[in-house]
Amino acid sequence: MHPREDHSTPRPRAQKRPIEPPPGASLKRSATAPHRADPALPLSTEDPLKDLHAVNERLIELLIQAARSGEPPALALVAHLRGKLREMSPEGRSRAARRPFCLANMDFEMEREWDRGLARRNGSDSSWSARGLFPRGPALQLARSTLTLAWYSARADGATAALTFGMHPRVAQQIASLTLTEIEGLAERHFRRARPRWEDRYGLWRQILQTADCEDLRRAREVDFRGLKLMGAALMSADDP
Repeated sequence: MHPREDHSTPRPRAQKRPIEPPPGASLKRSATAPHRADPALPLSTEDPLKDLHAVNERLIELLIQAARSGEPPALALVAHLRGKLREMSPEGRSRAARRPFCLANMDFEMEREWDRGLARRNGSDSSWSARGLFPRGPALQLARSTLTLAWYSARADGATAALTFGMHPRVAQQIASLTLTEIEGLAERHFRRARPRWEDRYGLWRQILQTADCEDLRRAREVDFRGLKLMGAALMSADDP
């Protein structure tokens, strides 16, 4: 006898269903992905120019708060522009912040200062001790946001970071070599370094604030060109003996 043949249709193998991630899992970051350093001023990192404008606007907001307070300003820039700062609206503040360079500075052009400041990553450095211009909380937020954005920029393109932040090329290399945890540590230790750029150029700052008055593209371009020119000149002479 021949073995009985089975002419029934074979069953297809059951395919394994892909494992569905739990709700919200797609929002989790990998161990190496950077996280937002400052919840009060989050960085999207998807639109660097938008993030840059947010940092600039935060700095201008702190200058406005200093101008509107009843205390004598710790910054001569605020004393010179107090009237203009006091009258700025939120919309005007936003327009004034739309610059292609960072209005906040943390001595990015000072290579030797960064060498000394980064030499002690686990403690304070007397060479980086400075009197803060703003209250600790807002100053820390500004420092975190500025350093975090500078870190992203330096890792993406050192040349662009140098021009955007007035950053010495070797400072850009040092910043890019750090981890985000180290960047946050720098902000914690050196937040008093967060200051407005060109704080002794009252005329330039008056022009920057005047871009808030209306959507005058010609005026805005003139201010941007002047600022970028100053950035380039400062980088060429940075740390000269």
